Amino acid sequence: MRLIIYSPTGTATFSQLLVDSVCREMSRRHALQVTCAEDPAELAQAAELKIITAPVEQLVRPQAALINQLKQSDPGQAWLFVGGAVAWCAEAGVATDTPLCAHWQLIDSLRIRYPAQRFCTHLYNCESRWMSAAGGLATVDALLHWFSERLGGLAQQVADVWLLDKVRMGSERQRSPLSAHLGIEEPKLLEAIALMEANVEEPLATSEIADYLTISRRQLERLFKKHLQQVPSRYYLNLRLDVAQKMLLETPLSIVDIGARCGFSSGPHFSTAYRQRFEWTPREARSRHLKKMKDERYD
Repeated sequence: MRLIIYSPTGTATFSQLLVDSVCREMSRRHALQVTCAEDPAELAQAAELKIITAPVEQLVRPQAALINQLKQSDPGQAWLFVGGAVAWCAEAGVATDTPLCAHWQLIDSLRIRYPAQRFCTHLYNCESRWMSAAGGLATVDALLHWFSERLGGLAQQVADVWLLDKVRMGSERQRSPLSAHLGIEEPKLLEAIALMEANVEEPLATSEIADYLTISRRQLERLFKKHLQQVPSRYYLNLRLDVAQKMLLETPLSIVDIGARCGFSSGPHFSTAYRQRFEWTPREARSRHLKKMKDERYD
């Protein structure tokens, strides 16, 4: 069995070190050949799995040669994109039917930059040949899951060396940054917020969210008031407006398009809600931002 691990020169990551370590441990138990590549051209070589890693701290621009390799990939070739590398998969446009697992630090920027691609906050997804892992320790889970389907108990032996009781399911969600930031550990509340974040363009009704969580609407409202001092609908609206602001200041999308992508049925509704939250209409906010950028450029 052969694997190729590609990471651009100068972008060594924690996830890459984990990939190397897991593969090295597996190679002690199975005839595993691992090639570490720095040139995208090396990805043209045959391998059962090709792993692409990139940092999650910031999005790194992909090389044109890598994008070409992805677009020209054989139909049966398996790929695993780790951390920031999911952006390169989205850039190539080869997996629009498959949700890519994105690190919580990147997911908002990725959704804005690649609106045609589906992203999620699960740990990893190995359900198609375009596999993805959010990064960090989810990388280990993804690799061990992939190995276990092909080498059975050998993967568990590696897990035992790593003192892992079990390989986590890919469908498990990442620890919410909201949990870390606000100290909220209420699982139903965090799951409700995750649903809101995943449904910005077509907002869910509060009752729909409650039904999904198998609790009553009243219980959901009490959770939001207790921990966030606001009702679910207000939190949801502010969340959508925050996404809209990011799109407004970081993309060339039209204001009408941004409003639609953030779940507003009409331009006037979007403009009114935006002004109530940020004091300026979307048009005024973008104009002020562009003027500020121009002034800074000529200072």
